[in-house]
Amino acid sequence: MGVIHKLKPEVIKFILDNKQANPHLSCRSLVALVLEKLQVTVSKSSINAIFKENNLSMPVGRRQKQKKKFNMPALPVIENIKSIAPTEEAQKPPLNESVKPEKEESNLDEGLVKEAEVWAERLLQKEHERLEQERLSQQEQERKAEKDIVGEDLLSLQKIQEEEYARQKEAERLKLEEEARFIEEQEKIAQQEAQKKAEEERLVREEAQRKSEQERLAKEKAEAESREKEAERLKLEEESRLKEEQERLAREEELKAERERWARLSEEENNKKEMLKGPQVVKEEVKIDSLSTLSLPRECTGVVLLKAVDYLVKGSTQLSEAIQRRLGYPKEEVEALTQTLIFQDVVGDAPGALSSVTRNEISADKLSSYFTQMLELKTMKLDLSRLLANIFTESRGIKMHFIDGNVVYLDAQMHTLWPTPYTPHNFSATIMNVKDYINRYFFKDGNLILFMAPGYDIPTKEFFTLLLKFNSRHETADNLILYGRKLDELENIILNPEESHSLLFALWPWQFTAYRKVKRIGEFSLQHIDCAKKDLYLAEIEIELLQPTSMQSLSLKGCAIKLALEEKIRLVVLSADSTKSLASLADAYLCRWPNLDEGFHDFNRKIELFSCTGEAQQVFDYEELPIGASEPQDLKSIFTGFSEALDAYLRWHFMPSGYEKAGLNLTKERFYSQKAQLIQGKDKLEYTFALPPDFAYAKDLEYICRRLNERDIRAEGGQRICFESGFK
Repeated sequence: MGVIHKLKPEVIKFILDNKQANPHLSCRSLVALVLEKLQVTVSKSSINAIFKENNLSMPVGRRQKQKKKFNMPALPVIENIKSIAPTEEAQKPPLNESVKPEKEESNLDEGLVKEAEVWAERLLQKEHERLEQERLSQQEQERKAEKDIVGEDLLSLQKIQEEEYARQKEAERLKLEEEARFIEEQEKIAQQEAQKKAEEERLVREEAQRKSEQERLAKEKAEAESREKEAERLKLEEESRLKEEQERLAREEELKAERERWARLSEEENNKKEMLKGPQVVKEEVKIDSLSTLSLPRECTGVVLLKAVDYLVKGSTQLSEAIQRRLGYPKEEVEALTQTLIFQDVVGDAPGALSSVTRNEISADKLSSYFTQMLELKTMKLDLSRLLANIFTESRGIKMHFIDGNVVYLDAQMHTLWPTPYTPHNFSATIMNVKDYINRYFFKDGNLILFMAPGYDIPTKEFFTLLLKFNSRHETADNLILYGRKLDELENIILNPEESHSLLFALWPWQFTAYRKVKRIGEFSLQHIDCAKKDLYLAEIEIELLQPTSMQSLSLKGCAIKLALEEKIRLVVLSADSTKSLASLADAYLCRWPNLDEGFHDFNRKIELFSCTGEAQQVFDYEELPIGASEPQDLKSIFTGFSEALDAYLRWHFMPSGYEKAGLNLTKERFYSQKAQLIQGKDKLEYTFALPPDFAYAKDLEYICRRLNERDIRAEGGQRICFESGFK
């Protein structure tokens, strides 16, 4: 039995239906019929195999037909031949020819036989011709019969085609009716949906109108409450201002009385000076003048900008300590005299300007005597020169090493964490400045306050390492390594794992949007922040952060900050320590990083600059400063060179771009000669510039003040140095 290959069920069904309807259809006829109706080419063997599988095959071979009887031809009959009786003469043999009669008889018989054979051969040939004619006639009849069958098949095929065409027409008609019915139903459904959608839109509009009305009423109520609170705040501010004015007047009275008392003591001391001789007289005189600084006026000049940088790099402090070890003078006296030598050329002759820097008045005689004693020391010039050469050596960053071997990198100014030690050069700081930060943040206060969490879209693995290990005694950091511009190790500071530390950082609203979840946020309330001198809206917030690479999550609490109740959240300050109050979190962060949006823009600008320039970025080269010569010309050039170095450091790190190559004369004219006022508080020294209305460089000075406020500069007594407009 044959095998049917690749015939679809509908083709097989078509073949069987036509065969059952017309059993006389041959395989050849069905090949043509399938090709015409179904456009499928099928072999005769495949159709024959289908017939056999379904018992529809005709018997094998041709159909049996009645055979015609074949009559063999009879031998020929010889007629009119009489038998001849032999005569006596014939019977007698002739003389000398006794055998001759037999020979004649034999010749006669052979002729008859030959004639009969010829006759029989002719009859046989005629019979063969007749049989050939019958065979040809039979073949002709068979061909005619086959043609009749094909004709019947064609008629049947034509009939089948007509029926199939009728069925197709009927199917098309039914399909069109079904499509029309479906379209009608769809139109009906669409109409119902449109009505439903219109009804929903109407309900949504009504709900939106209702909600808008509620929001309007709530906004009016909030505005009314805000106006009431603002009026109350203004009232409190007025009361506070009046109270401060009263306190100021009281302090002025106290200072006036103190000044009179010290003037009287000074007069008495002058009377005693005639009887006393030696260096003790000078020391006591300086001590009295130093005490009298409590009564100095609050007017000062822009030289306090240079003094702030000096506080930052601790230059005059290191110089004073080196001189004190050689001369044996009191600490306060040496500091006042040394600062006078440093800043006197910059200050000029402005009255009271130098006293705002040195905190006391130094007479010319005292300064001359002090300078003369230093000149008498042979190695003083070389010692101070070598010391100044190292004051401006900068640390590029801090490598924080943990007990378990993990390492994270901080920039020297402690803005944030970095994945590599290649931090931007603009975030470098002097070694003394970095050590002062570490002393305060890791040993005294215990609060490491980062400007922002590292990364924009995804929390980094290094940041999660710091968050999870910083407060753990078993996994916390064990040492801090300060490294230089070329990643060379400058100093290693050992930490005590037993001491507790606290980490604060800011999270901007656009940071980690896909990897943070606000679990809870409280109501905003207006609170006064002393450090910022602002009333801010604070709310408790709890956020869960996810690190997608390590699949670690961490829940942190903190405070959300708004400048106005109706605006969006400006910043979120988070901490792993949940015991801190909202006001303490906001105050601690804003004291360290007072500039919100403007501070971030400057931070981002410096990162973009480093991304474009990389290691080719220009850096502050302290080796080119006018200090540190192996053989200085004179001692005075050391102090004047240090003031120029302070100006260069201020221009490079704190002034807008373009001032890097300027000189001291330009900055002195624009900034150091401007009038300022000192407001001294318990833990803060605030300088306010009194600028003329047409001052052309107000924006530049504003930029300088903001950058200085971001460096957490402290005076000798731990008071924070602040400049006006540091936070708005």
